[in-house]
Amino acid sequence: RFLNNNALTDALLGGWQASTAYTSRSGMPFTPVMGTANLSYSQSGTWYPNRVKSGKLSNRTVQEWFDTSAFVEPTPHTFGDSRRNILYGPRYADVDLSIAKTFGLNEFHYPLKFQLKLDMTDAFNHPNYAQPNSSVGSGAAYGTISSSYTNRSMQVGGVFRF
Repeated sequence: RFLNNNALTDALLGGWQASTAYTSRSGMPFTPVMGTANLSYSQSGTWYPNRVKSGKLSNRTVQEWFDTSAFVEPTPHTFGDSRRNILYGPRYADVDLSIAKTFGLNEFHYPLKFQLKLDMTDAFNHPNYAQPNSSVGSGAAYGTISSSYTNRSMQVGGVFRF
């Protein structure tokens, strides 16, 4: 509105639109389970470990998201005493951004506009890690995070309005 007194300034700075969406979630709960054969013989499908400590770490990293020494294999023919959903995975935060510039094409006999648009998903390329490997007995991968949910993607598009 204030920059449209000059045709060049209006062409460069006028007609821009921006929109954004911010998503944030706390970490999803997960359950440590035994990564070996189910020796409880209960036919229940999942064999839970015994919990000897809380399993929480004050300084979590992708190499060690929880205290893996807190969970041990129960005695065969018994159920583990660990409950479901006792630990939490990484939080999720994402900013999506859209920027558009509208150009007026008044050289024709009727009003015509062209909009150039850039859409970005995860605009700041913030890592959003997946759940850690929670299978007790799965070797070096146990307690680590090896994948992420999103990475930045961009698309450019154009729209003619008449």
